[in-house]
Amino acid sequence: MKEKNLIALLILTVFVLVVLWVSYLFLANKDQGGQIPTDAIAKAGEENIFQADLDRLESMTSSLTADKTQLLNQLVDESLLLQLGSKEGWLTLESSFFNSSIKDYSIRQQKLSEVIASFNDAKTSGNWTNTLILHYWFGEETEYIKTNGIDAAAKLAENTLKTFIDQVKQGTTAFDQGAITLNNNTDYSQKLNPDYGRLSSYFEENDTIYRPNAVFTVRKYPLNPDSVSELIFNIKESQSVLDYFNSAQEKKISPLYKIEDKVDDRVTNGFYVVFQIKEKRIGYKLNEVAQWLENNKSDYTVTFY
Repeated sequence: MKEKNLIALLILTVFVLVVLWVSYLFLANKDQGGQIPTDAIAKAGEENIFQADLDRLESMTSSLTADKTQLLNQLVDESLLLQLGSKEGWLTLESSFFNSSIKDYSIRQQKLSEVIASFNDAKTSGNWTNTLILHYWFGEETEYIKTNGIDAAAKLAENTLKTFIDQVKQGTTAFDQGAITLNNNTDYSQKLNPDYGRLSSYFEENDTIYRPNAVFTVRKYPLNPDSVSELIFNIKESQSVLDYFNSAQEKKISPLYKIEDKVDDRVTNGFYVVFQIKEKRIGYKLNEVAQWLENNKSDYTVTFY
């Protein structure tokens, strides 16, 4: 009987200790009924900023240049950016990186980067487009090109794109599915892609690497003089592309633009490019996150303890 009572007492003791520990963690990291956590040094909107946050940031900053007020303001700005991102629906605020004295700073930094990337995607001005580029010549011959020449290769690429655009206009496929659709075009691949049979995929969505004769799409590309010139290598056609988009309506598909780089009348690079305007947007300029934050700060209460 005594053994049973002892076991029951031990179980009760463990249970009480667990409850007390959980309560401590909860109270240490939450604002209960207006109660300020003992180690909080500020509150930005719905998030407490803790001494541990400031200590960590200070340890990462040179002691000669560290200014605690400036560092604390930086922590406030980062907190408000996360809350703005949550308000926009770009992320969910979780205790693993938000409003906790014990947080994972690597996750927090990742979430901040995601908010900035989402802002640049959703808030910046420009004619945002889907872009589709199809190479017919990138300096490496296939048997088809050896036999028929670059002009024939260009014609094949043009007809391939025209067929795809016709399918888009007929409603049988979507423009932003171009990389997937063209990946299934074995006629083009066999004749013009020197990597055919060696790679599992030749056409990449959001491809940033130029592969021989590959297709790639750029989604929601903010079209402006700099981006157009970068996209098609600073050649004269960039102005005609820009002129088109300054007057085109949303959802319209551009003409096909044939782009060729030449050295001594020898084609060194050739491709077709076609765009579809997804949205004409007037908002912030690219990377104006700081202005966006400043314009929304008044919606949040910031208190320093």
